[in-house]
Amino acid sequence: MAMLQTGLQTFNCPMVGLGTWLSSQGQVGQAVDWALEAGVRLIDTAYMYQNEKEIGDALKKWFDSGKLKRSDLFIVTKLPPMGMKASNVEKYLKKSLEALQLSYVDLYLIHCPFGLKEDDNSVNFKFREGAQVIIETDDHVALWHQMERMFDLGLTKSIGVSNFSSSQIDRIMDIARIRIAVNQVECYAYWQQKNLRKTMEKYGIKLMAYGPLGSPGRPSQVFKGTLPAVLQDPVVTTIAQKWNKTPAQVLLRHLLQLGFIVIPKSVNEARIKENSQVLDFNLCNEDMVILNGLDRGIKGRTFLFDVFPTDKDATKEPEYPFNDERDNYSMFDVQEAGDGKSPSEKDTSSAAN
Repeated sequence: MAMLQTGLQTFNCPMVGLGTWLSSQGQVGQAVDWALEAGVRLIDTAYMYQNEKEIGDALKKWFDSGKLKRSDLFIVTKLPPMGMKASNVEKYLKKSLEALQLSYVDLYLIHCPFGLKEDDNSVNFKFREGAQVIIETDDHVALWHQMERMFDLGLTKSIGVSNFSSSQIDRIMDIARIRIAVNQVECYAYWQQKNLRKTMEKYGIKLMAYGPLGSPGRPSQVFKGTLPAVLQDPVVTTIAQKWNKTPAQVLLRHLLQLGFIVIPKSVNEARIKENSQVLDFNLCNEDMVILNGLDRGIKGRTFLFDVFPTDKDATKEPEYPFNDERDNYSMFDVQEAGDGKSPSEKDTSSAAN
């Protein structure tokens, strides 16, 4: 079966975007305004973030003013865990489109490889006693066929996944008519996803990095332990001083030169502007090798989905993605990936598979 070349294979995606997880109502619209003013053209959101309506209002204001056209922007949203049934894909995408006030998104992702039971009486999870959600896993093959149908209907320009493992990617690619365009995963200097990247590179799947700065703004209830202080790492600060850049800019530039799309989250005007100003310099090969060496393997992973109240242990679920031995490695197993150079033939402002 010939695979349809579509999505990021046929048009450009901005390399630097605005993440909006934990950007609450009353803040996110202003953050989008600041990002667009700074030249950011990629906005990442999700049904689960419950901020699509305010993002849609901000986008409409820009469209109505004539400052931007719909085709100027790249909008990403996601199928929520409680939508993880083939029969729910169209319903939840249309809910997102209605909130965003758009006729299509540029990229639609499956947010997570395992599901949570839908509450028929609300737009959230089904809760049991003690506010425990019920995990429900659906067939990824049937789900992907419905994602392909969303492309066929013109509701999205490309389709992809988020938080999927190598084995889960293989399973989809074995049956895909339309290839996975993107896998959006946690990726930053301490957790560089070197094994998962091999699988993605085999299929031409682009990596979109969330938490590219270590997600320092996370509240304690969504993270166990101590957040990684990668922005204060002496290696990072030394390189930043060398280039007269901030540590955040160095960390983002490192990922860009590895070929990844980055979506740092912020609701601070100065930081949004700072995060967007990463296309005017190149780290040298020596710096890239040093930054590649910061990888801590699985000890650097911080998003584990183990802080949410579920009726069963999520880490024991068949589709829990972070048990895949192919993807996990220790800091002692780290192999240098590439020469660390910025590809001279690649446009660092856009990406296409």
